[in-house]
Amino acid sequence: MTDNKEVLEKMRKMKHFISICNSAPSEFLATIALKHGEKILKKNLELIKKNLAISDRFFERYPDLFRYNHQQAGPIAFHEMKIDRPIDAFCNQLVKDSGVLLLPGSVYDYKGKYFRMGYGRADFKENLKRFEAYLELIKE
Repeated sequence: MTDNKEVLEKMRKMKHFISICNSAPSEFLATIALKHGEKILKKNLELIKKNLAISDRFFERYPDLFRYNHQQAGPIAFHEMKIDRPIDAFCNQLVKDSGVLLLPGSVYDYKGKYFRMGYGRADFKENLKRFEAYLELIKE
């Protein structure tokens, strides 16, 4: 992460330059995926629903630490953390100390002490346990 606007703009332009066209193998794989779309969608929706149930229980245990913004659609949500320090600093320390990556809302120009949580990962439960262990450690 950087606060250097010039570097960010150069990176954005480079990303646009190198990703303007899809590669032929990617287009071929996308075609295969579309042919099996219903099966893929069903599997992913089941995973997201399972992870949301796990997330519901997690946030119920920490009402004083989080404002839980249950997602409305899709596999991500932004939750507010009720802490005295900047969310960017918290997320940076979290990944250094525990290996758990939460993206602060500032990455998305989302103001406040919000972080992004994704629900589409198979290892969601294990990572949430690591996050909770970190929270318990710093609480003491």
